[in-house]
Amino acid sequence: ENNTTESWGPIETVEVVDDLTVTVKMSQAFSPFLRFLADPYSSMICPSAIQTYNNKFGIEGAIGTGPFKFVEWTQGEKLVLEANPEYKNYGRQVENSGTPYIKKLIIKTMPEKEASLAALESGEIHLTEPPLEEISALEEDSKFKLHTAENSGQIVFLEFVTSRPPFDDEKARQAVTYAIDPKKATEEVFAGLVKPSECAIADVMFPSDEKLCSEFSIKPDPEEAKILLEELGYSEDQPLEITLLTWKGGNRQKVIENFQTQLEEVGIKTKLETMDIGTLNARIKEENSQTEGNGVIDMMGWSWYDPDFLYTLWHSPGWMGGYHSDELDTLLTEMRTTTNLEERQEKVIEVQKYLLKNAVMMPLYSPGWMWNYVSSSDVEGFKIGAFNRPLFNDVKFSNTIEEKEAVESPVSSEKEESEQPVITEESQQDQESISSPKNEQEVEVSPSPEKE
Repeated sequence: ENNTTESWGPIETVEVVDDLTVTVKMSQAFSPFLRFLADPYSSMICPSAIQTYNNKFGIEGAIGTGPFKFVEWTQGEKLVLEANPEYKNYGRQVENSGTPYIKKLIIKTMPEKEASLAALESGEIHLTEPPLEEISALEEDSKFKLHTAENSGQIVFLEFVTSRPPFDDEKARQAVTYAIDPKKATEEVFAGLVKPSECAIADVMFPSDEKLCSEFSIKPDPEEAKILLEELGYSEDQPLEITLLTWKGGNRQKVIENFQTQLEEVGIKTKLETMDIGTLNARIKEENSQTEGNGVIDMMGWSWYDPDFLYTLWHSPGWMGGYHSDELDTLLTEMRTTTNLEERQEKVIEVQKYLLKNAVMMPLYSPGWMWNYVSSSDVEGFKIGAFNRPLFNDVKFSNTIEEKEAVESPVSSEKEESEQPVITEESQQDQESISSPKNEQEVEVSPSPEKE
């Protein structure tokens, strides 16, 4: 089963016209189609590789068209890639038109960011995602370079379990929204590293206009929250009791603890649970299927190329069985099927207006995860592409790497002495910090010559 099938819209047939042309027929118009074709999920892969590896594709082997070739993946330990000598780049995000300058890329899992930062400081690795608390100090240290994404497409928000009371009632959702001040929380936790958001989509998506969203979003007002709670029958003796869910990492627990304090100030009793993202997704689906139990709010994040992710989240039956309504379904369908750009922008605004006025969700801040990387100062050419994708095509090293003992077991003499050191990054799937040895062998290495 392909979990990304819906991303390409209501496809009926795909006909191969010739070696470079296909005809795609859809049951209805689907305006985000071209945007989704630009996503790595749409990358071409070798059919015979799928047949060979089946559900082990990408684990035991893979054949694609990217700048690096799959070598091996030891789950929970490391992913090894090598430069693809036949790669040709036609995109605009990198300058190198051919094979990456580094010969090998090893992405090694290190669950703790503090450990990966220590490895960077000791010279064992070249690049990782730093703890947010260390960013200011790293910016001032000449031994390191800080790399910050400018086009994350990420939005972090709160959503409600609406299959049962209290959040099947709009007033209860609005009471929570009035009680929470995202700007106050994010300033205290992130100290300027994120931007509070009033829109339901990230500010790099069209049309994300914070001033416009501010006209119909609910503003923090604890007194109004108390009034609504009283109208719903809650009091100091019989308070509203809810559970707050979030996933680990990115200082999200600190943010939601701040929200917890704000909610309790208006008389809402809260219980906080933090878990990994996979467990959170399963929990949300389970909660949405239950018609009895306490109120539940989860803190979720989303990143995509197009506002169509709002359709994925809230068109019936809803993402994980969450909120949906006939009126919202109509608005979302119109947003998805309108192909005129200006008209579609208006549809996106109408959808956001509905979501915010009805407190279906509460936008919090952007970006939300993996938007900062730190490297050693000799790393040049590292880029962060759209939606926080690390790009290694242009990476070179400004200095010759000194001879260093390998971090892993000794390697055989069959490896080339010109082999490049490796880079580290953080896995976007499991949100774990990843690192790798700075040099695989006891030899002096230097960047490969530039290739056309």
